[in-house]
Amino acid sequence: MSKTVKNARNLRQNQTDAEKLLWSKLRNRQFHDLKFRRQHPIPPYIIDFFCEALQIAIELDGGQHSPEVDAKRQAFIEEQGITIIRFWNNDVLSNLEGVLQDLERIIPSPNPLPEGEDFNAEKKICIARIAAPHGIKGLVKILPYAEDLSLIEAVQEFDITLKNPSGKYILAEIAGVNSREAVEAIKGTELYVDRAALPDPDDGEYYIEDLVGMMCVQAESGEEIGKVIAVPNYGAGDLLEIKPKSGSKYHGAFLVPFNDETVPEISDTIKLQNFEHFL
Repeated sequence: MSKTVKNARNLRQNQTDAEKLLWSKLRNRQFHDLKFRRQHPIPPYIIDFFCEALQIAIELDGGQHSPEVDAKRQAFIEEQGITIIRFWNNDVLSNLEGVLQDLERIIPSPNPLPEGEDFNAEKKICIARIAAPHGIKGLVKILPYAEDLSLIEAVQEFDITLKNPSGKYILAEIAGVNSREAVEAIKGTELYVDRAALPDPDDGEYYIEDLVGMMCVQAESGEEIGKVIAVPNYGAGDLLEIKPKSGSKYHGAFLVPFNDETVPEISDTIKLQNFEHFL
């Protein structure tokens, strides 16, 4: 992992009050449905907030900046084709609505995708599984796969009311399921929500379903290796299961660790390095 990426991760854990406040209005596509990243590395620099779709950076300045250093930094970033928008920390802290209004004037609302072209619209994400009955009155043990348990109540196929945790399970009531026998009839059912209903993951976090089908390339050469067909975890950490592309020198699906050493970057492809000894 590069020094710039490490520094960016540290900065995300130690945001200023102004950064936290503005991020609360930019995250999860709240502004024009645009995806922003916080503390985004553009080596050797780090941008406070970055929208890749529009190549726009938002920078928050305090009193500690040097004009000479800032000018050099800005020139480098603009050479990458990125437009920089600047605000003072105090403006965000004292007049957040004014800052957002300025952004409304500066940043155009992107044209919506034509009907049927939102790749998340029909995608379903499995967030839990009905595991077993609990007691004799229809309570259900649900095994969650997501940290946000409230997503379980957003499942459309069942009317679910969450109760209290029970070990690795969460107890719940399901409308119309009033007996142990009724629970047994739906035991093992997986619960899904629309991908579009899920919040955007933070940098460095990914939904498994978004990784499946992505092309993996060699980090150094860009040579295509194959596509991800699964993201299993057998207890020691997440793995990428990769099916080599047709005609590749690699034969048969193989597993590589899904960590920073093997996967240094994910953009429109998954870049791999130091992986061949896992073949």
